[in-house]
Amino acid sequence: MPDWQAFGRALMEARVRRGLSRAELARKTGLSLPFVSRLERGQRGVSQPALVELIARVLQMEGEERVRFYLYAANLPEELASLLGREELVGLLAGLMGVRDRAAQEAGMGHVASLGRLLVALSRGA
Repeated sequence: MPDWQAFGRALMEARVRRGLSRAELARKTGLSLPFVSRLERGQRGVSQPALVELIARVLQMEGEERVRFYLYAANLPEELASLLGREELVGLLAGLMGVRDRAAQEAGMGHVASLGRLLVALSRGA
């Protein structure tokens, strides 16, 4: 079972640094307040790349903060950010998220956002 504690902590810290309440973040992202609360408590993760991108954009994450947020969203250890170069990291995330996208499409879940948007956002912010 994935551990979403690091993702939840990163989300909450980014929100607090920007002076937003949970309710404001929920409103700006279109998420429900209970869902945002579960994310911050590490009870849920985000499996849709477009949603990860939306949250990062709303919170105006950039650079290393954004890279670490994507790592946490993929449930990967943050040490990868320091061990891998940016191109290797993007390739690794592409592979992992691509597998998830293909599996979702095969399961008839065409609403899952394309990996391309996540990678474009990562390349702009990192």
